[in-house]
Amino acid sequence: MSAYRIRSVAHQDIVEIWEYIDRENLTAADRVIDEIYAGFDQITLVPRGGFKRTDWTDQPLRFWLVSKYLIVYFPDTRPLQIIGVLHGARDIPKLLTQRLT
Repeated sequence: MSAYRIRSVAHQDIVEIWEYIDRENLTAADRVIDEIYAGFDQITLVPRGGFKRTDWTDQPLRFWLVSKYLIVYFPDTRPLQIIGVLHGARDIPKLLTQRLT
């Protein structure tokens, strides 16, 4: 059993990130996705190692930064529930509201 579960919306985030970067550089797209998956592995080792953003959500979420992307996850679930991989420049509170309602 995997130590984390990627929700379908987070999987779609990963696909969109890869497609966006791939327009310019396939090697970079692959590298970023590898870094994101390495981030998933890291948070399983220290699930509460991410940071909270109570100004973005009142949900018990944590955020883990990988490059320009935030891995958004519930730290107390087993397996960990990854609900998003979002670029830091996006409207994170709005996206979280859409995903959690």
